[in-house]
Amino acid sequence: MDVYLLHAGEPDAVKLADMLAVKHGRSLPQGEAPETVIRWGVIAPEPGEGHVMNPLAAALRCMRRASRNELLALHGLKPAPPPDRQPAGFAHEFFVPVFHLQALALYERERPSSLVLVGPTRHPGRFAERMEFPLRHDGGALPVAFAEADSAEAEGEKLGFHGKRAVREAVKALYALGLDYGLVRIGVTPEGRTCVADVLPFPRLTKRLTALFAEAIGFYASELAEDRRRGSRALRLGADPEFVLMRGGKVAFASRYLDKEGEAGWDNVMLPGRQTITPLAELRPEPSPDPRELLRGIRRAMRIAAERIGDPRIRWLAGGMPVRGLPIGGHVHISGITLSSRLLRLLDNYTALPLVLLEGAGAGRRRPKYGFLGDFRRQPHGGFEYRTLPSWLADPELALGVLALVRVVAAHRRELGKRPLAHPDVQRAYYAGDKAALLPHARELWRDLEATGEYAAYADALEPLKARVLGMQALDESEDIRVKWGMDGVPAGRRRG
Repeated sequence: MDVYLLHAGEPDAVKLADMLAVKHGRSLPQGEAPETVIRWGVIAPEPGEGHVMNPLAAALRCMRRASRNELLALHGLKPAPPPDRQPAGFAHEFFVPVFHLQALALYERERPSSLVLVGPTRHPGRFAERMEFPLRHDGGALPVAFAEADSAEAEGEKLGFHGKRAVREAVKALYALGLDYGLVRIGVTPEGRTCVADVLPFPRLTKRLTALFAEAIGFYASELAEDRRRGSRALRLGADPEFVLMRGGKVAFASRYLDKEGEAGWDNVMLPGRQTITPLAELRPEPSPDPRELLRGIRRAMRIAAERIGDPRIRWLAGGMPVRGLPIGGHVHISGITLSSRLLRLLDNYTALPLVLLEGAGAGRRRPKYGFLGDFRRQPHGGFEYRTLPSWLADPELALGVLALVRVVAAHRRELGKRPLAHPDVQRAYYAGDKAALLPHARELWRDLEATGEYAAYADALEPLKARVLGMQALDESEDIRVKWGMDGVPAGRRRG
C-alpha cells in the first residue's frame, strides 16, 4: 500500500475520503505499512514511524502565530504583522491551496465581496458560485464569489507578478513549516511587500476545495506507485555548478568570455530593483547515471571555459559566497525518479546539512535568501533541480563526493528516514552555520548512509568526503580552483565571436 488517509472521523475528512480511491480510516490497517500516511485533522492519530504528511508537531507549531512566524522568518519568508498593525490592509490578497509542492489554485481577492480563482490546467473553462471561504483556524468564514480562469491563465501566463509570487511563496511557506499540504494566505502591502498572512494545515473544506485536494491526493498516489515500479533504474544526475571570475580585486563578468548557452556559459544575478547582471560562469555537463562520468563531463566543460577565458591573471572562485554580494550554487539535477517532498527533505538532511561543516568564512551569508532548505525548480525534461547546495567546485575530490552523495540519497529514498532538520533548533543551527551543533547530526546521518546498498559502490568518493565533513575541514573560498583541476596551464583556444 502506497498511500493511506488517516483521520479521526471529522466531517471534512469523511467528505474527502468519500472522493478518494486510496484506503482510509481512523487507525492504520493491521499487517500493512503504508509508504505515506496523510494525517488529516488536528486530532487524527500520529503514526509512530514512516513518512507522514502534516505531522502533528509541525501542524501545532504552525497554528501558533509566534512559532509559525519565527520559522517563516528563519527561512527567509516575510510573515505579515498582526491585523491591528495593518491599518491600510493589503493591496492584493491571495489564498493558495497547496498539496505536495504544488499549488492547486490561486484565489485573488479583488474586493471585499469577490475573489478570483485561477485554477490548475486540469480544470479548463470558467466556473462561478458563492461559497464560504475558510479564513481562520477557529472556523470563521467569509462569503465570497470566485471564478475559475481558463487554462492559459492557469498555466501562469496571465497571473501577473504578484500572483506568480504568491504561488511560489505559498509552496515555500508550507515546506518551511514542515507541512505537505494546507491553505496559505498571502498578502501584498501597499508598498509592494509580499508576506505570509496565515497558514491553515487543516483548512475547512468547501465542495471545491474537497475536489481539488481529492484530485491531488489521487495524482500523488499514482505518482508514488509509478515511482515504486520504476525504482532507480532510470535515475540520472546532471549539474550546473557556478563559479566567479576575479581579476585583481574586481569581478570579471563571465559574459565577456563565454556564451550564454553551451557546456560552459554564463549565468545572471538579479539585483534589488530587478536589475540583472551577468557575472557568473556556469558548467553544464551532459547528465549521467554515474557520478564519475558526470565528473568527467564537468572536467570537459571546465576545459572549454579555460580555453575561452584564456587569461592566466583571472582567478576562478567557488564556494557559497566567495565574493561578498555574489552567492553561487552547486545545483544538481535529478531525473528518472519522482520529485517528492520526502526526497527533498532527505536531500536537505543528508547533503545540505553535512556540507555546512565545510563552509569557509562568509559562505553562510548567502542564507536564507540563497541556500534555503527545500529550494528546487522543476525542469522541462520532467526532472528537477535541487538548488540548496553551495558550489562544490573547489576540487575534483569534493565534486565527486557530493555527486556520489546525492546519488546514494536519491537511490535509497525509501530507506533513509532520519530528519534532524524537522526540529526548529537544528534549522536555526543550519541557517546560522553553527558547525558544533550540526556535527553530531552529521555523524548520525553518515552512519545511516553507510548502511545503504550503494554506499560501498561509491566508497572511494564518499569516504574522503566523510573525512572532510566530520573533520570540519573548511574550504578556502579565495583559492583559485583552476590549480586543483589542472586548468591553470590550459592555453587559450577559441574565444567568443
